[in-house]
Amino acid sequence: MSEATMTLCPCGQSHPLGYICEVGRAILARRKAEEAAHDHDHDHDHDHCHDHVHDHAHDHVLERSAVSEQEPAAHEHAHEHCHDHVHEHDHAHDHCHCHDHDHGAMQDIDYAALGQASDTRAIYRIVNMDCPMEEALIRKKLAGIKGITSLEFNLMQRVLTVNHTLPDTRVIEDALKSIDMTPEPVATGETSTFSIAGMDCPEEERLIRAKLATISGIQGLDFNLMTRVLTVTYRPGLLPDISQALASLNMGARLMQDKADKDEVEAPKIPWKKLACAGVLAAFSEAFHLMETWQAKPFGVDVAAITVQGFSVLDILALVFSVIAIALAGLTTYRKGWLAVSNFNLNMNALMSVAVTGAVLIGQFPEAAMVMVLFTPSEAIEAKSLDRARNAIKELLALAPEKATVRQPDGSWQTMDIREVPLKSIMRVRPGEKVALDGVVTSGHSTVNQAP
Repeated sequence: MSEATMTLCPCGQSHPLGYICEVGRAILARRKAEEAAHDHDHDHDHDHCHDHVHDHAHDHVLERSAVSEQEPAAHEHAHEHCHDHVHEHDHAHDHCHCHDHDHGAMQDIDYAALGQASDTRAIYRIVNMDCPMEEALIRKKLAGIKGITSLEFNLMQRVLTVNHTLPDTRVIEDALKSIDMTPEPVATGETSTFSIAGMDCPEEERLIRAKLATISGIQGLDFNLMTRVLTVTYRPGLLPDISQALASLNMGARLMQDKADKDEVEAPKIPWKKLACAGVLAAFSEAFHLMETWQAKPFGVDVAAITVQGFSVLDILALVFSVIAIALAGLTTYRKGWLAVSNFNLNMNALMSVAVTGAVLIGQFPEAAMVMVLFTPSEAIEAKSLDRARNAIKELLALAPEKATVRQPDGSWQTMDIREVPLKSIMRVRPGEKVALDGVVTSGHSTVNQAP
């Protein structure tokens, strides 16, 4: 069958004129659904531009002409219609082709759903990829490239994601350009690391998540409560907003510039002296309350009978000592509780603040002070235990070597950073050295000390 009686099906293959295979029909059905979502009004009887259509026809003919040069007329026709002009059609469209869409009406990229680009994941925005016809053409073109594992198409946002094992993505970009698709690499985001001294439990994590959720463009949050480190992935230009949001939480957030900063993360100091003073005052407040309740007469003096403007002096002392104890031990709790409530979040600090305030309002001063004094040291003890665990992990990680000796393609051995060692590499471990990375022994034998 001659080239003149063949046409390009939506599946990307050539079929007789007017014939569409099952795959092509499925692509057409999906195309119609997407066009309906965009409110595109496609009328086959109106004048429309064929610049987009003949670009594809020209590419298709050129591919075939590389194999057979028996159709020079078809080649010339493709060249003649490759110009940007408008002409009328007075014939019926029996074959499938893509209509000229408004490329300016594309959707904004959803960076959160897009994911991260990496060495094995390339993300491109292709402005003129807006229907299944282009998808089929791209699939056919990239199918011949070894190393491409999968393709992900988002025609609504005109984004192509290529998962691959290639050492360089230029072969992908060149292939797309050869079919008149201009790939624009998508900058999926920047990454910054913050040291947050006041973040040591899931409650602070939830509070930070709620605060940063108000910023559009944040693509990922990675919390490490053991090291009090937060890694934020975000759209370029959002770092000032993120820093300001974290600073408003008063948790001691600090932007880390390099690895040395990460090693200098310090846990907040626990004010043991202040807590001890608060405990003593709370104990005295409780003692005054018991003397009032039991009508005790220390040293034969009826202290409960002493009043000041109608108020028992024991009640006044209990109130004063309780308020001072709560101020010394509970200001941090009140601050954290207020931050949680102001961000529409209820945590343990907010509930404790409400409970202590309520106890004071109903006249249970000693109980309020004692509850706050017992709660705050418990939080401090928990933080201290976490610090010990952090230090133990840090010391254990410090034992791991930073370098490994790796065999190069030419057979030589090179010492390189363990973070740069590719998979499937051959690593050499000499007697007395530490095993830098996990792997399978391919040759040699020895004993390994697995103790830290």
